[in-house]
Amino acid sequence: MNTWEKAQGRITKAWSRGDYEAALSELDALLQEPAFRTRDQALLYSGLIKEDRGDLAGAMKDWEEALNHTEGASYSRYVSQRHLGAAYEKVGPREEAMRWYREALRTCAENGEFAGGVALQSYLELNRGMISRDDLVVVEAVVRQSWEVLDLPGEPDLGDLATTIGVLAKRAMDPD
Repeated sequence: MNTWEKAQGRITKAWSRGDYEAALSELDALLQEPAFRTRDQALLYSGLIKEDRGDLAGAMKDWEEALNHTEGASYSRYVSQRHLGAAYEKVGPREEAMRWYREALRTCAENGEFAGGVALQSYLELNRGMISRDDLVVVEAVVRQSWEVLDLPGEPDLGDLATTIGVLAKRAMDPD
């Protein structure tokens, strides 16, 4: 078990108890270590904890910093981008939220190994149920990929993307 995996358990326990300071202190200590390699994940966690305690500006800063430490189209990159989209929905501007959801969808499509139902649903809701022509190719790719990753029966209905995305988002929120 590596340093991050060991610390992750302690951080999660402190966070679940509502001891934000202990969780953030542990994360800060890790981030101070020059040899620490999992900065993207630590910063993602830090952002989630800060968001949970009501510090959205601090959370956004951490998620943006996490992106500086991710390589390629990783799940960590996707989650940071998705959370930035949601944060910008709250604080504006709307275009910035949409930009981050598009980035999350591109990351998901590039990676090819995880589902993007939550980002798809967020994109669709923010765009008032519409999918722009420029985004259609990546949206369809993420729908197909997500359908496969989630091992859903049959094929996704690309003729009714709104309903299909709803199925994917529901599955992401309730995997059983």
